Amino acid sequence: MKVYVHSAGKCGSVSMTKSLVKAGYDAKHIHTFDEKRNSWEFYYIFTPIRELVSRNVSAYFENCYKGGTVTYNDFLEGYGDRHYKGADYFDKRLKKNWGVNVYDYPFDTEQGWHIYNGFNVRVMVIRLEDFRNWPDAFQAMMGKPAPDLMHINKTRHPEYRRFVKYENIPAAYYNQMWGTKFMKHFYSDLVDEYA
Repeated sequence: MKVYVHSAGKCGSVSMTKSLVKAGYDAKHIHTFDEKRNSWEFYYIFTPIRELVSRNVSAYFENCYKGGTVTYNDFLEGYGDRHYKGADYFDKRLKKNWGVNVYDYPFDTEQGWHIYNGFNVRVMVIRLEDFRNWPDAFQAMMGKPAPDLMHINKTRHPEYRRFVKYENIPAAYYNQMWGTKFMKHFYSDLVDEYA
């Protein structure tokens, strides 16, 4: 049995990996999968996801922040061509590496997680915003009680907290991000509410 936490990043994947390792699972944290899959092994893939705007802001401060006060334009330009990285993850990474097309199946936004089965692989997608449902999702995925999910916040810059609280992100950016296939599929409850 191979256990991976495979996500686009800034979605709670470090918290999830450390929780699994602490519980005795040999879990590996990855954002890309470059190994050759063995047909005789079974793979369990945990994939946390996050609403795109909050994910992008967090990723900007984790990976691009150079100091000082950040405006919306600084964020927009500084994050460059990566604004759709989280939105493209399932087509460019998960489907390619594991052969599972999550868009072929409905996603219950009220539950906040779903399990997908493929050839020698089982994938759990869970929204960061619904981590409170981790015990049920883990039980359904592994058939065992869930380990406690640790909370590790890697983005700790005071400017990140200020930006999130006070910086006005224009509706146009939300519309752009929330118009993606990813948001319409996994966050239709948010998209429909603010449409």
